[in-house]
Amino acid sequence: MKNETNYGKIIAVTLSVITCAGAIAFVLYRLFRNLITFCNTYQLNEEDDLELDLDQLDEELFDGEEPEEEIVVEAPEEPAAE
Repeated sequence: MKNETNYGKIIAVTLSVITCAGAIAFVLYRLFRNLITFCNTYQLNEEDDLELDLDQLDEELFDGEEPEEEIVVEAPEEPAAE
């Protein structure tokens, strides 16, 4: 049997690898472009900057009244070490 290099298979595999790499790069480019567009759409301008006055929001929420009860969150007790 002769030892012949099969150039057809080498070229086919090389072209398929290049095609797959190009397709993956194109998909990643489109996803990244869509992500940048999405982020820029919802980005606040300096004019639209929200300056929240929490005291004013509390007054509007409770109409100047103090809340009836205060919510306290306690950490669970740790088991005693033996």
